[in-house]
Amino acid sequence: MLGIDEIRTRNCSTIEREVDRVISEYRDGERPLRLIRFGISGYDNDPRALFDIPEVRSWCGALYQKLPFVFSILDTATIDWVFPAVAEIEVISRKVGNVQFTYRPSSHALLAEIERVGRIFFNQLTKSEMEIERAGRRFFSHLTKSDPETDNLFQESMRRIMTGIGM
Repeated sequence: MLGIDEIRTRNCSTIEREVDRVISEYRDGERPLRLIRFGISGYDNDPRALFDIPEVRSWCGALYQKLPFVFSILDTATIDWVFPAVAEIEVISRKVGNVQFTYRPSSHALLAEIERVGRIFFNQLTKSEMEIERAGRRFFSHLTKSDPETDNLFQESMRRIMTGIGM
């Protein structure tokens, strides 16, 4: 759990250490590659979604700049608020505790870049095409629940991964 001070100072060191630990455990054969889950404390009384809070958006941007492959190893509960904080979204409706949105077309370039960086990350970490596909499918399928354009991007990304184009 991250604290509000870490967010306000854009301090990503807690997550950087956790990512290093996850990668080290995997490389040393101690355990399978595990996904990272984290949240933020200190915004419990704020009615906005985490990705709607400017300082959280700024922190997520800093995390992406430091660890561009991080989306490859985040669990879906964390992706739920981290990716919309980095991407450009268009809010469809707001209700207390629930924001419905769609990704703007400009976010598709970000998705493509995340896919490319994730592919490089997994290619360096493991030569297993199954592991690479599983990570890509987990990330993209989570985002495509209501976005057919992103689903098409996922299908194209998986085709490129499996055929080795663009490696």
